[in-house]
Amino acid sequence: MRGLRVQLALLLLLVVSAARAQTTALPEGQAATLLDELHRAGLDAPRTFTVTDLYLQRDAVRLHLQHGTLVFLQPVAGRVTGALFEGAGEILVVPPQPAERQQLLKFTGSPLLTESFASVYLRFSDRTDEELRAQIRAGHGELAHEPELLARWEPLVAPLNRAHSLRLLLDYLDEPVPYFYAGVEGRRLGTFNVVVDDRRPEQILVGQVRWREERAYYDVWSSFARRAGPAATPPVRALAYRVRATLLPTTELEADCEVDLELGAGRPRTLLFELSRFLSVSEISEVNATGETPRPGSGQAPVPLEYFQNAALTAEEARYRGTDVVAVVLPPGRAAGAERRTLRFRYRGRVITDLGNGVLFVGARGNWYPNINVLAPARFELRFRFPRTLQLVATGTLREAREEGEWKEALWVSDLPLPVAGFNVGDYETRLVERNGVRVTAYANRQLEPRLAQAARARTLPPPLIPHGDPWARLRQEPGSPPPAPPTLLLDRVANDVANSLATCAELFGPFPYTELHVSQIPGGFGQGYPGLIYLSTLSFLPAGEQARLGLSERAREAFSLLTPAHEVAHQWWGNWVRLPHYRDQWLAEGLAAYSALLYVEKQAGGAEVLREWLERYRADLLETDGAGNPIEATGALTLGVRLDSSRSPDGYVRLIYSKGPWILHMLREMFRDPATGSDAVFVGALRRLAERGGPDPLTTAEFQRALEAVLPPQADAEKTGRLDWFFDEWVYDTGFPRYRLHWELRGRGPDDRRVEGAIAQSDVSELFTMPVPVYARYGTELRRLGTVVVTGRETAFAFPVSAAPDAVLLDPYRSLLRRSE
Repeated sequence: MRGLRVQLALLLLLVVSAARAQTTALPEGQAATLLDELHRAGLDAPRTFTVTDLYLQRDAVRLHLQHGTLVFLQPVAGRVTGALFEGAGEILVVPPQPAERQQLLKFTGSPLLTESFASVYLRFSDRTDEELRAQIRAGHGELAHEPELLARWEPLVAPLNRAHSLRLLLDYLDEPVPYFYAGVEGRRLGTFNVVVDDRRPEQILVGQVRWREERAYYDVWSSFARRAGPAATPPVRALAYRVRATLLPTTELEADCEVDLELGAGRPRTLLFELSRFLSVSEISEVNATGETPRPGSGQAPVPLEYFQNAALTAEEARYRGTDVVAVVLPPGRAAGAERRTLRFRYRGRVITDLGNGVLFVGARGNWYPNINVLAPARFELRFRFPRTLQLVATGTLREAREEGEWKEALWVSDLPLPVAGFNVGDYETRLVERNGVRVTAYANRQLEPRLAQAARARTLPPPLIPHGDPWARLRQEPGSPPPAPPTLLLDRVANDVANSLATCAELFGPFPYTELHVSQIPGGFGQGYPGLIYLSTLSFLPAGEQARLGLSERAREAFSLLTPAHEVAHQWWGNWVRLPHYRDQWLAEGLAAYSALLYVEKQAGGAEVLREWLERYRADLLETDGAGNPIEATGALTLGVRLDSSRSPDGYVRLIYSKGPWILHMLREMFRDPATGSDAVFVGALRRLAERGGPDPLTTAEFQRALEAVLPPQADAEKTGRLDWFFDEWVYDTGFPRYRLHWELRGRGPDDRRVEGAIAQSDVSELFTMPVPVYARYGTELRRLGTVVVTGRETAFAFPVSAAPDAVLLDPYRSLLRRSE
């Protein structure tokens, strides 16, 4: 998920020619000067034209400048990178996928974008300047004098430029990768963006910034790949991170991080790293500038490098609406071919908040070090220095620990490449348990964070987590009854619950992939699972009575105490060991973790009933409506991932993914279940094989489907093609779920020809919707499975032989299908 969040942040920040110029290397140290010129590029008055019928086609995007005034921007280093049009125009965008058209319909009222506009601001590094000039020379424009237009727009251009300068800079420093941006002032839809950028995996994006309840959202109306496919971009891979971090008594983090990089044959000069905006970079240098394999400790003097952190914003703007992106410019002049280089970052900032009572909140858990190629595995060596009154836990294995005066030092080293590294810190008490040779250590603060204790007196529900600062900041502080018990009260239970769920996951999916597991308390109403390190909400460490004093419902209490620990344990396999880094596959990581938690619960006494109860809760969640009156299940396809959060559905991701994801996996499990023996071994075996492959190769939704098709049993092969396209098209790539109604009658006079005949009517979905529906006969209190009816269209007939007249014929009595009530 983080990957797309960074891309969208870049769009908001970076969101951009003359005849295609020869690529020339800029002299070292001039990137900052060039960036400033791109910021300041103004309107080029001598290149103002009155134009008619100019066209620009960028794959599925068609821009028509019908009539009006076109002004080019001033050249920068010999290239024209922008233009402004005012007049009458029209834009057309035709997404190729149904799910993307569905999103356009949701935001614009139409599955195709056809919008008239009054003005458009263009930035580009492709052939746009050449194409426009060629059409003007062909008689579609003539020079014009428009001083009023220039005076009106000139003050606005520089602020608009800043949002695109860094993206354009990339194409000055490296081989240009086509980029086209249109900021459109639509007559009906308002201002929106259209981007065609070959540096994005999905090159075409259409979206709009919207405000709701004082919060800015970027509504992605549509995002998809070109028909021709993306331009190749040079790969950059982090091999290892070596971090030396000091946690100052002021809760500031001061760090020095060395990153070993492998640059592909293209050897890009500009590298983009993710680093929290709350950390200010003071220096970036190259430790090994010889072009040889890095040799730590060689004594070679570092070479300072140019870098840009939130280059388009002021320091104050960066804090409140900046991105977590740092651009680093490498020196020019290296020979072609792959190489390894080592960069050193020095930075400092406050990403930890002291909540009182020795409770600290680590706000930057995955971007506290400069990360490139987010979630790609790398080695980590993390050395921490922190006050001796605290305990610290991190990803990896603790190799060294010592005390010196008022300070402690600890070295944590990864035993294998990890997709992400994190740490947690506090005044902890610990418990150690072991299951099947795996050590599980739980960490809980000795005291409760003050505001949560005060909230218990006020019986106030905790608010949603905020990214930095105090996660309980909005709780009321009122005197009252004594504070609740400390988190350490249930430390033994938490440690054992986590160890038991780990043993269950190992039984289902194969051995635990890491050497040990650490479970640390974190303030806030959330959990998070990193490789070998789990962040578990304070609420999971509290007894049910104390949770009730906070106002938590029975469902919330059960979730924090029972499901959340098992869910985060499951992420050790699904999301960490088996990586799903693309935002379109995040539903699978969360769905597998959520359903694994239910499988763990199912194995407990009375667990089958608990599993059914939670599935019914998830079904009810999906039938709830959002603020606009639309059902949650209609928010969008699961493969939209983080895009499900928008101004129309602010909590769309959580409300859809965590309810529909486990339901899809449950339906697959039930479809794959052997009707004769009731065994689910085929489905669970497919999951185990996927988990065992793990490691460097990511899993995608398409690969998950193929893995299931490889073991597809006959009863799940609804179309008799050996494929599950019908299932994934309906449930993963689309919205909606059906309503069924069954009617039946008994036919035949004797035992040899007695049969149940009837039909199942299907509604609320397309006539093409196909689903195997189990049908049972009830004899007294006994249910006997008659068979499966593959329902499609509006009605599907069935006939089953029976030995005796049943009391009733029932459709899906065990509620194994995600369907609406009859």
